[in-house]
Amino acid sequence: DLILNSKDRKVLEDFVSLFELFNEATVLTQGESYATICLVPPTVLGILFDLERELGSSTLTLVSLCEALIASIKARFSGLL
Repeated sequence: DLILNSKDRKVLEDFVSLFELFNEATVLTQGESYATICLVPPTVLGILFDLERELGSSTLTLVSLCEALIASIKARFSGLL
Protein backbone atom coordinates (compact mmCIF):
# COMPACT_ATOMS: atom_id res chain seq x y z
CA ASP A 1 0.00 0.00 0.00
CA LEU A 2 1.15 3.49 -0.83
CA ILE A 3 0.44 6.00 1.90
CA LEU A 4 1.24 9.62 1.18
CA ASN A 5 1.93 12.07 3.95
CA SER A 6 0.75 15.66 3.61
CA LYS A 7 4.06 16.87 2.14
CA ASP A 8 4.08 14.10 -0.49
CA ARG A 9 0.49 14.89 -1.37
CA LYS A 10 1.30 18.61 -1.78
CA VAL A 11 4.25 17.80 -4.07
CA LEU A 12 2.05 15.53 -6.17
CA GLU A 13 -0.70 18.17 -6.41
CA ASP A 14 1.82 20.82 -7.48
CA PHE A 15 3.32 18.46 -10.06
CA VAL A 16 -0.10 17.74 -11.55
CA SER A 17 -0.95 21.45 -11.54
CA LEU A 18 2.21 22.35 -13.46
CA PHE A 19 1.85 19.64 -16.06
CA GLU A 20 -1.86 20.22 -16.55
CA LEU A 21 -0.79 23.39 -18.38
CA PHE A 22 1.06 21.26 -20.93
CA ASN A 23 -1.83 18.82 -21.26
CA GLU A 24 -4.22 21.64 -22.08
CA ALA A 25 -1.78 23.00 -24.68
CA THR A 26 -1.34 19.56 -26.24
CA VAL A 27 -5.07 19.01 -26.58
CA LEU A 28 -5.56 22.49 -28.03
CA THR A 29 -2.82 22.21 -30.65
CA GLN A 30 -3.37 18.67 -31.90
CA GLY A 31 -6.42 19.36 -34.01
CA GLU A 32 -6.77 17.11 -37.03
CA SER A 33 -9.53 18.97 -38.81
CA TYR A 34 -8.30 22.54 -38.38
CA ALA A 35 -5.05 24.49 -38.58
CA THR A 36 -3.33 24.80 -35.22
CA ILE A 37 -0.03 26.55 -36.01
CA CYS A 38 -1.66 29.90 -35.23
CA LEU A 39 -2.39 28.61 -31.73
CA VAL A 40 1.27 27.96 -30.87
CA PRO A 41 2.38 31.51 -29.96
CA PRO A 42 -0.53 32.30 -27.63
CA THR A 43 -0.32 28.82 -26.12
CA VAL A 44 3.41 29.13 -25.39
CA LEU A 45 2.90 32.58 -23.90
CA GLY A 46 -0.02 31.32 -21.83
CA ILE A 47 2.07 28.47 -20.42
CA LEU A 48 4.91 30.87 -19.63
CA PHE A 49 2.64 33.35 -17.86
CA ASP A 50 0.94 30.56 -15.90
CA LEU A 51 4.29 29.08 -14.84
CA GLU A 52 5.51 32.49 -13.71
CA ARG A 53 2.29 32.95 -11.75
CA GLU A 54 2.72 29.53 -10.16
CA LEU A 55 6.32 30.41 -9.30
CA GLY A 56 5.09 33.52 -7.50
CA SER A 57 2.70 31.41 -5.45
CA SER A 58 3.90 31.09 -1.89
CA THR A 59 2.57 27.52 -1.72
CA LEU A 60 4.48 26.03 -4.66
CA THR A 61 6.78 23.22 -3.50
CA LEU A 62 8.36 22.50 -6.88
CA VAL A 63 10.19 25.80 -7.32
CA SER A 64 13.24 24.30 -9.06
CA LEU A 65 11.06 22.37 -11.52
CA CYS A 66 9.02 25.47 -12.29
CA GLU A 67 12.19 27.54 -12.78
CA ALA A 68 13.63 24.89 -15.11
CA LEU A 69 10.44 24.80 -17.19
CA ILE A 70 10.43 28.60 -17.49
CA ALA A 71 14.10 28.65 -18.51
CA SER A 72 13.52 25.91 -21.09
CA ILE A 73 10.55 27.70 -22.64
CA LYS A 74 12.46 30.98 -22.80
CA ALA A 75 15.45 29.25 -24.43
CA ARG A 76 13.38 27.34 -26.99
CA PHE A 77 11.06 30.18 -27.91
CA SER A 78 13.36 33.19 -27.47
CA GLY A 79 12.47 34.45 -30.95
CA LEU A 80 8.79 34.36 -30.09
CA LEU A 81 9.08 36.02 -26.71
